[in-house]
Amino acid sequence: MKIDPDKAWSLLRTAEPVCSAAAVTDAVRRLAREISAALCSRNPLVLGVMRGSVIFAGQLLPQLAFPLEFDYLDVTRYGGAISGGEPSW
Repeated sequence: MKIDPDKAWSLLRTAEPVCSAAAVTDAVRRLAREISAALCSRNPLVLGVMRGSVIFAGQLLPQLAFPLEFDYLDVTRYGGAISGGEPSW
């Protein structure tokens, strides 16, 4: 289901942040350090779950300075609906 662009702009203008961008950046950096310490010698497979992980993976992966493989899974519970149902892979 697509949202009307005017409604989307209205939501964006009136939304209140859950936490600051700086807090998110700090958390991603901390997580990258912890993952690097734990997995730097293991050449892990990192899987992103589309579509929700796109932004997060784009922030995290460049901070992981060790060999890894990246792939993704595409799963949805919504399809064209507005409420979740069974996962579809």
